[in-house]
Amino acid sequence: MAKLLKSYYPEDSTEYQQGEKYYSEAKAEFDSWIEIFKSILQSEYEIKESDPIIESLRESLREAAEKSHRFKKYVKDLIPPIIEEPRPLAEPPIGVDAILKIFDSIYDAILKIWDIYKKENEEKRKNIIKTIEGQKWKNFDEI
Repeated sequence: MAKLLKSYYPEDSTEYQQGEKYYSEAKAEFDSWIEIFKSILQSEYEIKESDPIIESLRESLREAAEKSHRFKKYVKDLIPPIIEEPRPLAEPPIGVDAILKIFDSIYDAILKIWDIYKKENEEKRKNIIKTIEGQKWKNFDEI
């Protein structure tokens, strides 16, 4: 969506600058979620379902989903329909409520990653962290 915004609006336009702001806010939230998850893994912390850290992850994910949805909806609403477009513009991602409903699956995945991480040697742990870091969004100017 960022590429699409950049292809329609010049950098000095209000639309571009607002889109960049929304993107940066969403990126910050997703990166924050990743950092929280990484710190849990690296801290040797024992994750439990009723733990406040899980609520922190859930809240961080909710914020990230809301900001991402806002950015994608903003861009989608700006871009005019294109008659010759080979495929229509994608709808904004699933809503925030749907993301939170799948949090239990995400939680299960977190536990599995945590179990694997705890059993691995230092080199493999570094690779796991590197893979998680690779999920961060690119900076807006790199897109």
